[in-house]
Amino acid sequence: MEHKLMCGAGKADITPPIGTILYGYAPGRPAESVGDNLEAVAIKLVSGENSALLITCTICSMNPELGARLRASAGSAAGVSSENVTVTCTHTHSGPNTSIKSGWGDVDNDYIENILIPGVTAAAAEAAEVRPAWMGVAETESDIGINRRALTEDGKITLGQNPWGPRDKRMTVVSFRDADNKCIANMVHYCCHCTASAMNKEITRDWAGVMTDMLEEETGGITGFYAGNEGDQGP
Repeated sequence: MEHKLMCGAGKADITPPIGTILYGYAPGRPAESVGDNLEAVAIKLVSGENSALLITCTICSMNPELGARLRASAGSAAGVSSENVTVTCTHTHSGPNTSIKSGWGDVDNDYIENILIPGVTAAAAEAAEVRPAWMGVAETESDIGINRRALTEDGKITLGQNPWGPRDKRMTVVSFRDADNKCIANMVHYCCHCTASAMNKEITRDWAGVMTDMLEEETGGITGFYAGNEGDQGP
């Protein structure tokens, strides 16, 4: 049977140096160690004359301007039109500040220019090399997430855990394998903040990093976490 789908994948290290101010919770919180390296994962898909590039970065967030720069640079490296490039973040609070939020400190422009953009571009360039692929999709339920709008005894709503609140348990995995059944890449989609590490002073991809590392070890394919609409779902 003729393969109608082509796939390529790439990954790059985008870990900031020790001393980097971590984003969220408490402005001015410097990193004292690295728990696990931050990563950019790029997956390129080609079907006929159509191509797309799906990128995920293990940082907290980005503004539209930075997203546009990453899409243009990565798209050029992978041979994909920028309008067919998507970039997402996993929302770890144990990485650098890459977007503006009132009261959360200054954007780390040195990191963006010297580590993030070059890293994403390198991952995209690696993903440019595609080969025939089959795609498989499976869905399960995960209890990683819980509603984070807790109700106190005096009737107030605060940030915490609410086991009775609404949440989305669905976790989807899309896997791409070549003609020899060798895994090229995996995409994991789930809705939950990457904030299990809380206010520590360690650079880490948080809980999603543990998950993607285990899936990479199990399958041998590059694996990225593509976060869904997190809303009020925390770990």
